[in-house]
Amino acid sequence: MGEKDVISDVSYINRLLHGLLTDLGLSEIWINYAKAIIMFLLAAIFAYILQFIVRRVLIFVLKKLTKITSFTFFHHAIRNRLPHFLGLIVAYTFIRASIPIIFEDLPKYISPFLTF
Repeated sequence: MGEKDVISDVSYINRLLHGLLTDLGLSEIWINYAKAIIMFLLAAIFAYILQFIVRRVLIFVLKKLTKITSFTFFHHAIRNRLPHFLGLIVAYTFIRASIPIIFEDLPKYISPFLTF
């Protein structure tokens, strides 16, 4: 999936949400806020699923490596929750990259969210 495909998918979701919220009778400014909230919630749910998948895959790989090698590093990595923290880094990176897309209609909010 290329970058243009992702952008077109996001644009489709943006148009779909705009249409649904317009049908509900919301004013334009409230539509922008509602779209930002809905898209942020969708991004948060996707980030949670992404973190879960990364964590499970890393645990699986590290357990296999523990069984076939004599390195104790892999056992310590599992015990000290390395897969959990790496999954959080992946989820954080996804959320941070999604902020300009989420707040596309509210550009003054992009900079404050990118500062943390």
